[in-house]
Amino acid sequence: MLWFFTSLGQTCFSSSESALLTCCVALTVVWQTTGLAVSRQWFLLPFAWGVVGLSVFLLNPIADSTSPFDLREKLLNPNTLALLGGIQVLVTGFSFSLGLRSVSTLHQERWRLLLGVLHCIPPLPILLGGLLAQQMWLSQQVGARPEWGGVMVGVTAVVLLAVCSGGAILLSANRRSQVHLLSGVLLGVLVLLAVTADRSLPTEPSEATTDAAVRSLLPCVLVIGACIAAGVVLEVRRNRRLVASP
Repeated sequence: MLWFFTSLGQTCFSSSESALLTCCVALTVVWQTTGLAVSRQWFLLPFAWGVVGLSVFLLNPIADSTSPFDLREKLLNPNTLALLGGIQVLVTGFSFSLGLRSVSTLHQERWRLLLGVLHCIPPLPILLGGLLAQQMWLSQQVGARPEWGGVMVGVTAVVLLAVCSGGAILLSANRRSQVHLLSGVLLGVLVLLAVTADRSLPTEPSEATTDAAVRSLLPCVLVIGACIAAGVVLEVRRNRRLVASP
């Protein structure tokens, strides 16, 4: 498991980008496993582990045929990164909503099943981290069969999910919900930070520094405001239904 995160930290990217990606992967593992634990759909656990491991393994041809520089140009350019970050934020927000509904509304089993199915989908940060880890392994193992890189990274991802799932199962139901919501919020913030990190700020204090800082923080502020507004609207609607019910 340590090898997986070490490989991410030794990629061709800068130390700040590697640290940010490593944090995103770690938070994604916590978010996915606690989401499955909150859903209490225990039969989905082996399925979720297998889907993630298989998805990471299937990225092996891309890691073998693409150089780190080409991957950065094609996959990690600002436009593609913004698209991937937006998708992950939407998925995290949807999971946040399902997590709330699964503990505070009627038909909890239906919402829990939807939450479990959502968390069986391989998250984008884990897929991206697995792709970069495979590239790093292939660059270090000259002459090795490329498939072994996919097997090692896929098995490592499955072991990480299994260990974290065991820890999530040991938590109380209240703790699971808290960790799931907190990891989802932190993951959304880190993903937005990763999207805006490519726009470096000027080194000297100036008006340009302030303008660049405002532009970088604007997406995060908008998302936070939208989440707060959605939460207020949902809470008001729920209170009205409770008042109107006999």
